[in-house]
Amino acid sequence: MSFCYVCTQMFEDKKIGLVEDDPQIRETVAGFVNSFGCQLVFQCDSFDSGVLKVNETKPDLALLDIRLGADKTGIMLGSYIRKHLPSAAIIFITSLTDSETLAMASINEPEGYLVKPFEAEDLRVAIQLAFLKKNPAGNASSAKSQEFFVKNGHQHEKLNANDIVFLQAEGNYVKIKLLSGKSLLIRSSLKDFTEQLPAKQFMQIHKSWVVNLSLIKSVSASQVIAVSETLPLSPAFRNELLNELGISL
Repeated sequence: MSFCYVCTQMFEDKKIGLVEDDPQIRETVAGFVNSFGCQLVFQCDSFDSGVLKVNETKPDLALLDIRLGADKTGIMLGSYIRKHLPSAAIIFITSLTDSETLAMASINEPEGYLVKPFEAEDLRVAIQLAFLKKNPAGNASSAKSQEFFVKNGHQHEKLNANDIVFLQAEGNYVKIKLLSGKSLLIRSSLKDFTEQLPAKQFMQIHKSWVVNLSLIKSVSASQVIAVSETLPLSPAFRNELLNELGISL
């Protein structure tokens, strides 16, 4: 399955914008997008020019570098887009994976993250997942609430499914790893807890692991990288995962 086939068949009417202050990276990413057959409606290098282009072109998806300068960041631009163009999907591009940056970025509930450096295939998968996440189109995930409560010790905490990076079974408990870097341990089976989540957003990749598909950065024969976490990928689940991501076998 080629890059062009995936994008032209599924997203041929979609418009993509790119805001990246590094000229070399901007040129590379623009080349990736064009090679997919997608419509790159603008590319620019700052918050201010990004606002102008977003208002002018109304993109369906914005690729935003988090670091755009000392005063105005890609996270701020993401907030602007969420307020003025809520229909647009957002993918943050960053070399930063610290908990503070991820927590700040997660406020905008982006549809994806890409950690530099990345390859064309990483970007293609991120774009595909972002559109699937933004427009579930009546699949089972749309019937599930994105927010819910879990019991953590003697209190109940509200979680947003978009903030969950992965789940890991640990005996009679499930470990929940969040974008903020925080981990929760709740009493539940992996199966029971996963059934509470949007069905198309999460997938089991190992008997003890479930991953948030929208946060996957790369996939290899035996591993999945979600944000900056390396997770095991079992052969029993590999083909199903690749099919869901639109990666040719």
